[in-house]
Amino acid sequence: MRPVRSATLASPYAKETVRRLRINPEDPDALFASAAIVAARSQFGRGIQLLDTLALVAPHYPGLWRFKARLYREVGDRQKEGLCLVAARREDLLAKRPGERRPVPQEEGRGPGRDPAWRRQADR
Repeated sequence: MRPVRSATLASPYAKETVRRLRINPEDPDALFASAAIVAARSQFGRGIQLLDTLALVAPHYPGLWRFKARLYREVGDRQKEGLCLVAARREDLLAKRPGERRPVPQEEGRGPGRDPAWRRQADR
């Protein structure tokens, strides 16, 4: 994953994630999107903080542990990177259990890529 260097690409989405986090500070999609936006701006420590919050709110959020491992790699913390990769592998194994349904954050279809209103509001 290469960071996006252009702030203009992230700006509408940054405004929307801030708005959604004001409404609900535990919105999993907004937390993940915010972490991605700040990581794209090389604010890896802030990204890790947001992912820490997400891990408390929705520990099974898709991609959480691999993304967190990537940010720890960026800041040079190999130990925590390794722990996050172990957690990611654990999540992979849980996802493969037949007949078991894990909760998916925001299942009602909200969030980037799932809710057309998200994109419309972010594009304003």
